Amino acid sequence: MPYQERSEMWREGPTWRTTIEAWRIKVGNVFEKDTRMGDNSPIRGWPMRWRASLPALSVQRGAFLQTDGKRIGNEGFFVESTVLTGTSPEACIMNEESFGRSRQIIAFKSYDEVAEEANRRLVPSGPTA
Repeated sequence: MPYQERSEMWREGPTWRTTIEAWRIKVGNVFEKDTRMGDNSPIRGWPMRWRASLPALSVQRGAFLQTDGKRIGNEGFFVESTVLTGTSPEACIMNEESFGRSRQIIAFKSYDEVAEEANRRLVPSGPTA
């Protein structure tokens, strides 16, 4: 999937910091000292495939992938965090449960737009909570 290379949104502080933070998260055994994110054991089977398809569908609709949220290794259900920018409100990842850790960064022009989008959400979890 394509990464966003040239974008004003990428250079903005909060987007840059969020992406760097996601890259630095150590994924692994939760009993190890520096691990910040364990496995996604609830996403076994088809949800794992579903979770992997949502960022790709968002990119097809114009979003930019900052971190790809790929699976780590072949054992367990360890998945990196996904960060998307420029996600449209119609994208699947904005309206359906992703069964994983993902962040969608959207630019708004006013607080009214923020409130409208928050109230429009169909999935009562993740960024809406």
